[in-house]
Amino acid sequence: MIFNSLKKILSKPLGEIFSVSRILKNRNWENNSLYLDLVKNSLVGLYQTTPEGQIIYANRAILKMLKYDSLEDLVKTKLPKGCYVDNNKREVFKKILEEKGEIINFQSEWYTKDGDIIYVKEGARVVRDVNGKIFRYDGYIDNITDFKLTQMSLIKATQEAEEASKLKSSFLTNMSHEIRTPMNSILGFSEILEDSVLSKEDHLRYIDAIQQSSIRMLNTIDELIQMSKLDADCLDIYIEDVNVKNVIEDMYVLYKPEADAKGIEFSYKNNHKAKEIIIFSDKEK
Repeated sequence: MIFNSLKKILSKPLGEIFSVSRILKNRNWENNSLYLDLVKNSLVGLYQTTPEGQIIYANRAILKMLKYDSLEDLVKTKLPKGCYVDNNKREVFKKILEEKGEIINFQSEWYTKDGDIIYVKEGARVVRDVNGKIFRYDGYIDNITDFKLTQMSLIKATQEAEEASKLKSSFLTNMSHEIRTPMNSILGFSEILEDSVLSKEDHLRYIDAIQQSSIRMLNTIDELIQMSKLDADCLDIYIEDVNVKNVIEDMYVLYKPEADAKGIEFSYKNNHKAKEIIIFSDKEK
């Protein structure tokens, strides 16, 4: 087929042969021009490097991605030392490339000229000389920073949601215990009070225990309501001058009887000489 085509061309007058030659030359120049424009204006970063990482060529997309002003400025940078955040990633990339001849969708982190870190997806193929020796890599780089940041945000949000779910489960378990404990106390002492043999002292002591358990259960229920308001973002905050010493003493008085009843040593000591230690806060919370 090639011989017949060549025979037809050679059978033409010399002037026509030169005309065909000019047409083929023009078409070849146009194709090269279109190819170069495609490479230069591609939205994906295209490059050529030596196996050692010396940049031979990079299109405008890479210059913009890495924030370099010109190709000459970028050529001064050597990939393993100037671009990769983790130099080991470059070695892994190179090893796969040399073993398989090509690699696609390899993810890594690169430094820009300003020192910012971007996430990229890259690929390349090896180019060999007539002796089979690798003398160039032809590759591409796609900036996936926005995708990676969104992905990491979703992962973080999922982890936070799972943690929040665990905390809620733990909270409900604790609340169940906090409600059941005083309720059992109230029911137990109420049954004992039905016994007419009790002394007046025991009678009053059990009534006091019932009252304390009732107060504790009411406080727990109030805390549940406060938590619901907090979750709904409608919790009221009352900011005022609060004397920390009074708060500590009130807490001590509240829990001291319960600690004594359980045989737990409970005390506090204040070494601060001032009569008042004032902070600006919500006293109850």
